Amino acid sequence: MFLGDDKNAEFDADALAATLAEMENPLTRLVHVKPQAEIRRAEIKNAAEEIAQRTPCRDFAQFKPLFDAVKRELTNGRRQIRSISERYKGDIRVGNFFILGGQILYIAYIDNKAYKPEEKGLNARMRVIYANATESNLLLDSLRRALDKDKTSAVITNPDAGSLFSDVVKEGDQATGTLYVLRSLSDTPIFNNTAT
Repeated sequence: MFLGDDKNAEFDADALAATLAEMENPLTRLVHVKPQAEIRRAEIKNAAEEIAQRTPCRDFAQFKPLFDAVKRELTNGRRQIRSISERYKGDIRVGNFFILGGQILYIAYIDNKAYKPEEKGLNARMRVIYANATESNLLLDSLRRALDKDKTSAVITNPDAGSLFSDVVKEGDQATGTLYVLRSLSDTPIFNNTAT
């Protein structure tokens, strides 16, 4: 066995392995590191807590006409699908439609009493109805994160609000007022759009 200083001694791998197994090896002992299995269990638990479970929507009959109307309006061009951008992230409101994971979802209810974005930790619970007759009680921030993570997520625009907001003049449009654009000679920045 080659464990001492004798260079002529015979090497015995089994004896060396047995001796090393008996020794406490500081290299294999984890001191300030969690094992990968423990980290993975914590990640799964956190993900499960973050994502509310979908359940069958018992009153889906009252929401089905909304989904049917949205599909018709998408087909005839009254509504459009827009990718999620900074502009649409604030549109998580009651009555709005989104696409997440290939599913159309409808924001049916937001508990506004619980939502105070200025206070960390307070978050609104929502009732979200999906086109496949399921629902979820997501937190508003959880939906926002899910929309951010899903590269195919989108917002479904509301129907055209009329000619005032459209850049196309249609037959039957009528002038209902006059819009004046003024420029002030004032040096006050709020009255002078040329001030910096």
